[in-house]
Order: sequence, then C-alpha cells, then structure tokens
Amino acid sequence: MHRTDATFTGDKATARGIASAAGHCDAFIASHRQDNPTPVLVELTMTVPMSAEDIANIVYTLVWDCDDTDFADFLSSDEEFRAMVGELVFGHGALGIEEAQVSAAAIKRGTRAYRRLQQIRQRVHELYGQPPAATPRQRTARRRELATTAG
Repeated sequence: MHRTDATFTGDKATARGIASAAGHCDAFIASHRQDNPTPVLVELTMTVPMSAEDIANIVYTLVWDCDDTDFADFLSSDEEFRAMVGELVFGHGALGIEEAQVSAAAIKRGTRAYRRLQQIRQRVHELYGQPPAATPRQRTARRRELATTAG
C-alpha cells in the first residue's frame, strides 16, 4: 500500500511514500516528488498484490550488479530492504514487475545471479513470511486450469 506524505526540507518539498506490508510501514522517497517544489495535491492509496517471487524479482533488478559487501549490507537491513520494495514497486510499476519476472526466469542455475536471487528469496520469506499452503482443493483446481489452458 502506498501513501504520499509530504515532508519539507528547506524550501523544497520531498514527498515520501509509505509502503505497508506484513505489519510494517516503511517510508521511501517517491522519486517523482524528490526536491519537487510544487505542492502535493492528493495522496493516492492503493493495494498492490505481491507474491514472494514478485518481491524477490523486483529487488533483484536493483542489486544484481552491486559488489558483495553492498549486497550483504542491503540484505542485512530489514528497514532498508522493506523501504526499497516500496520504492521499486512504486517506481517500476506493474510492467517493471512483469519485466523482472521475465528476467529472473532466464537466470541459469548455478550462476552467481542465481545464488543472489536465492538469497533474496530467502530474505523475502524472513521479512514477509511464507505464503499460505494451497489446500488440496486449490491444487486440484489449479491442475485443471493448467490442463485446460495447455490443451
């Protein structure tokens, strides 16, 4: 969920978004508002459904090429990690999330990129929890759906 919250630094406004997930609220700079002197007119609130894979993939787009020390530092900060998720989702939007999914799907097992993505996935589960297990009825319905679309 995102909310814009205007804070003022000197004579320029820097609006901050608020990302709320798994019982935590974290502020991030709404990039389009950074040092923007125009007054905030509205605050937009929305719910964006995100899977663990959505989160891991979009975070990977940010840290895929950073050095090992910066990567480890990023993973170790709960607050920074959660705030960055909000900023990335807001900044990249639904198309960015989809592009991140495509990029992650192309990563080969055994590579440095794959190991990093796995570390990010683990961190996502630590911070946001495990997805609820599918019930037998849901698994059966999903198999039927896949069989119908495949044929």
